[in-house]
Amino acid sequence: MDDFGVKYVGDEHAKHLLKTLNKKYKTSSEWEGKRYIGLTLEWDYINRYVHVSMPGYCERAGKQFHHPIPKKPEDQPYPHAEPTYGAKQQYA
Repeated sequence: MDDFGVKYVGDEHAKHLLKTLNKKYKTSSEWEGKRYIGLTLEWDYINRYVHVSMPGYCERAGKQFHHPIPKKPEDQPYPHAEPTYGAKQQYA
């Protein structure tokens, strides 16, 4: 098994699960729920949202794939094609 999260009621139940897993597997735990499989989770319980981010991902990917930092911002991979709306001639 790789990564998983557990929602629990009562610390004793979560600690029992962790103790049982530790008998057969090497485990690590993060009790605040702020990190999961490389994602950073910011919980907003009042508005019922979770903000998910990967800080530093773009910088690390740029280094890994040897992509130089552009001199001017690149907001899309290809030049923008201006859409033309409507027909030149209206048909009845």
